[in-house]
Amino acid sequence: MKQGLVIDINKKNQNMIAVKEDNGPLLMVTVDDTLGHDLNKLIGKKIKYSRYRDPSGNLRITFL
Repeated sequence: MKQGLVIDINKKNQNMIAVKEDNGPLLMVTVDDTLGHDLNKLIGKKIKYSRYRDPSGNLRITFL
């Protein structure tokens, strides 16, 4: 489990968000479709999440 700061949501694709980890790189991640969150409420908030790469190599994120 990691904790990161949600920076932005890609307006063209509501499933993509940018996550900035503490002392880490800015990650563009694909949010798991089973999320059920209103992503706009997550802008700028600290979130706990796990991340993994799917078989096609995309970084995916699941909020905990």
